[in-house]
Formats: sequence, structure tokens, C-alpha cells
Amino acid sequence: NYGVYLYEEKDGQKKMTLVKPTVSAQNRTGGMFTSSLTYDISKVKIKTNLPGRNAALQIMNTMPVFYFYLDVTSGGLNTASGVPSDPKEFTLVRFNQRSDNREVTIGKANVFGAKGGLSDEYVVEFKTEDLGNGVFKISPVAALTKGEYGFFLVNSGNSNTSAGVGAKFFDFGVNMTP
Repeated sequence: NYGVYLYEEKDGQKKMTLVKPTVSAQNRTGGMFTSSLTYDISKVKIKTNLPGRNAALQIMNTMPVFYFYLDVTSGGLNTASGVPSDPKEFTLVRFNQRSDNREVTIGKANVFGAKGGLSDEYVVEFKTEDLGNGVFKISPVAALTKGEYGFFLVNSGNSNTSAGVGAKFFDFGVNMTP
């Protein structure tokens, strides 16, 4: 079936685990007080949040392998099934963990202007191998450190993309201790 799967080998057994998406139901704005003190020169950050400090899926491997099963029949238009057709429609992000949620900055603004989209500091580079028929092997370029991550489906969310509400993340955590 279509989806994002984690591939693991444990004790000689091969296993594929479906990575279920978590959808952002809220956002947060930070830095407004500091911005007001500096006459709006310092930046205000808009962040989208996922509930819980940790994803349900926790792994120990710092170089995980994922398989994306996508709908290449739509030719990148996504009109037939609504399923993505290319791994380029995803961005791997590292979340900032807070006491009760995980967040990622999706916009910045100050008196001089605004910038929407993911901050580069959160983006994690990954490599893609096209195996044909809509199957792609995905792995990070460098080992992941302990923390919370997610494949962000870039075209998910409501029409107000700066709000980040409704954004879909296929999330997981890297926890190097059992």
C-alpha cells in the first residue's frame, strides 16, 4: 500500500513498519516581546507544533532506512489519488523538543519583511534511490543524532501555509538507548 515505511533488520529478521502521520493542530508565535523592545527589528518566529514530547515510533538506528511507496501514475499532479508521487514532496526535519510538544519554525518576520517556509536549521538532508514503480529507498546523508524527526509532506496543511495547522509529519524519534 501507499505510505512511508521504516525498514529494520533485527536478529536476522527483516521488518517493515508503517510510519503513521501526525497532523499539526496548532501553531505558536515566539519572540514578540523582544521584537517590541527592538522596534520590530528582531524577528518573530512562527512555529508549528506536534502534540507530545516524543513520537510514538522510537528507533535506535542513527542511519535508518525508509521506503516510500508513492503514486507515480499521477505524474506529479496528485489529482488522481492525492498521494504524493515524488520524495521531493517531503522534507526531513529535526524538531525542537519542548516539555509537552515538538515544534519546527515555519516562518520569520520583522519590520523589514517576512519569510515563510521551513528554517534551514531544521532541515536534514536525505538521499533517494528510485527503485521503480513508485518505490523509493530513503536514508539520511549523515547519521542522525538523538532527537525527534519527521518527514514533512510539504503540500499538506490548510491554505494559509504560514499557519502550519494541518501540516502532516511522518514522525519518529532516534533514541540510542533501549
